[in-house]
Amino acid sequence: MIALNNNRYHATISVLSEMLVFAAPSDATMSRFFRSNPNLGGQDRHMIAECVYGILRNKIRLEWVLGSPGNARSLLTAYLVVVERRNLRECGDWFPDTEKDTFALCKSKKLAEAPVYVRADLPEWVVADLIAGGMSDADILALGAGLQGAAALDLRVNSLKAKREQVAAELKDVGGIDTTPTPYSPWACV
Repeated sequence: MIALNNNRYHATISVLSEMLVFAAPSDATMSRFFRSNPNLGGQDRHMIAECVYGILRNKIRLEWVLGSPGNARSLLTAYLVVVERRNLRECGDWFPDTEKDTFALCKSKKLAEAPVYVRADLPEWVVADLIAGGMSDADILALGAGLQGAAALDLRVNSLKAKREQVAAELKDVGGIDTTPTPYSPWACV
């Protein structure tokens, strides 16, 4: 669960408002926002980024819950309710009274009643093409769930300096990190 407070809440709304214009890649927008707000510490940046990218990953689902394309403030409220499953008490004193109606609306919606494209959080046209190609609803939902998760970290070993097995052994010895050779590259570990 993302630890929001008044400053993080307003910073999240600010950077998300910039991103929803879709004028630049989201990572470039986030980087520019953090450079222009040097008062935000490392934990603040981490929490804000996690929240914003979580909202973008779940945007279709959140807009369905809201009943319309949402603005940054309503999307953040929907995210807190739908994805993080917060109740109003957990939001604290920093949560604005103006969002309590949106909070209640989001609590009342049942995602189980949503169309497949919403539950998979994939664009409607993508799901229509997948269904036309013979994919079942269960497979579409599994695909959507897989795309929601964080990508695995792959490490490429510089073969001029070390062998993959050496790096894997050092990662295990020094950091306690278990790796597995990738089947796709003789130089990489997962």
